[in-house]
Amino acid sequence: MSIQGCSKTYKTQIRFDGFGCEIKANAIFEEMEDKEKLSENLSIQKLYIAQEQSGFVDSIIINKEYNNNTIALEKLAEITIQKSAKRLQGFKADDPKILEIKCNEDSFGVYKQSFVFDSITPDEKIYSSQIFFIYNNYLYSISTATEDKRNNKNIQSSLKKITCEKK
Repeated sequence: MSIQGCSKTYKTQIRFDGFGCEIKANAIFEEMEDKEKLSENLSIQKLYIAQEQSGFVDSIIINKEYNNNTIALEKLAEITIQKSAKRLQGFKADDPKILEIKCNEDSFGVYKQSFVFDSITPDEKIYSSQIFFIYNNYLYSISTATEDKRNNKNIQSSLKKITCEKK
């Protein structure tokens, strides 16, 4: 959170299914504990939100679904981006990136896509990203959203460092 030009960076540990990373941002992320709201969408594993006096600031949503098809991550991300481009005003996407996670003896690709779109007015933006990967026949997706360009940069940098706990 910024106060009169000063900013403080907070660290939040994000953990899910043996994976994790440390999010560094200008806001404190808290895991949402309301199981009733989470159960509305059964694939949501975890939801982290950050708020300040004005209300919502940032979110990180982690989904996990059984992967019963063989769609390539690139195609899944492409379809998601196409749908978003049709629905969101001022939508602009960066070129996708493929990252790698090493887990025990395995390593696998992580597909990352970042984009920005208009908030309430074209002068206000929402910075977002989606990360997809498949592990042990499950599709994981991590979606982020923030109204703060600096937080977006910090969150993106943090998510590039997802690690796997050794088993």
